[in-house]
Amino acid sequence: MTLLAVLAVVGMASAAVAPGGARGMLILDGHRFELGYAYAQPHNDARWPIEVAITDRPLRVDLLDGEKPLETVARESDANGIGFFMQGGRPTILHVSTSPWGGFGCGTACDELLDFQPSASDATHVAGHLASRRTIVFGDQKLTLQVDFAAEVRSAAPAPKGNAGQEQARRLLLEKGFPFTKGNFFKAAFSWNAEAVTLFLRAGMHADTASPKTDYSLLMSLLGSQNGCQDREEAALITILLRGGADPNQLQPGGLPRTSTPLGRAYPCPNRMQMLINAGARLDAPARDPSLGRLTVGRLLMEEAIDDEEAVVVAVLIKNGYDVKSEGADLLGLAEGQPQIEQLLMAAGATRPPPNKRRRSPSGTP
Repeated sequence: MTLLAVLAVVGMASAAVAPGGARGMLILDGHRFELGYAYAQPHNDARWPIEVAITDRPLRVDLLDGEKPLETVARESDANGIGFFMQGGRPTILHVSTSPWGGFGCGTACDELLDFQPSASDATHVAGHLASRRTIVFGDQKLTLQVDFAAEVRSAAPAPKGNAGQEQARRLLLEKGFPFTKGNFFKAAFSWNAEAVTLFLRAGMHADTASPKTDYSLLMSLLGSQNGCQDREEAALITILLRGGADPNQLQPGGLPRTSTPLGRAYPCPNRMQMLINAGARLDAPARDPSLGRLTVGRLLMEEAIDDEEAVVVAVLIKNGYDVKSEGADLLGLAEGQPQIEQLLMAAGATRPPPNKRRRSPSGTP
């Protein structure tokens, strides 16, 4: 009897599982995972209204807020399993997450290879028998699946009741199609709906609320969107957030120095950088976790600007108080052959290095 035949017999013989449970297995590249837990929540996309995850271990309760994607929750819970969207009573594989072997997601490419026999599929419950009709091959990876599951669809907990003004703003948001949730705050922003973003702030959403998907704040997300330095809609949203209390000196843990701060993410847009500085962004703020060694935002961006020959950025940094005198020799050494930047540095007080002195970058590396 083939492996798939054995799995089919197991699937037919299995009894109904309790809500929140699963019974079955996932085999990925020869690694077998016993699946025992099922989760579901609404998904902020009308194409796939429900997201489901079936895992080999419980997911962290503190991460199950109804908005953070279940794929992210599974990864942060060190759980192995499979995730999929439900649309019209049919599953579409979102991801296969396994640790430490990695995973993949094949989306609609895998749909025809799945057999789903639902016992429940509505806005509150998703349950049934899900199996691969044959081994699913995606790239150089192979997947076999056979599982019975029953997941209750759990929505995000309602926000605490606000004051009269906040409740009024929430009603207006609902009329515009944006219920008061973190996910909709980001959805409104990336729909370039400045009015809705303003209403979210009036309704009590903190300007530095982290994205359920990425953990980046909206300010950091917008600055990293790469829409171009002259995008007016993006600039309007950044202004709204800064006026609404977004921190221009926030530090994203675990990221690369150039992408861990608002100023770093704004580079090389001098207008965006000036907006942040006007709102209180400091050039002497840390550009990375201090435990990794001291590196200021100004020092990092000066190095980047010289390396990229961004004379306008060098001028913005100097204009806003970056003191080049103490680092003048190193900076001029780095700027050798760039007369425009050399002139900017010397006009600000930098002096040329002594002959034969070894040049260093502002971050201290040769």
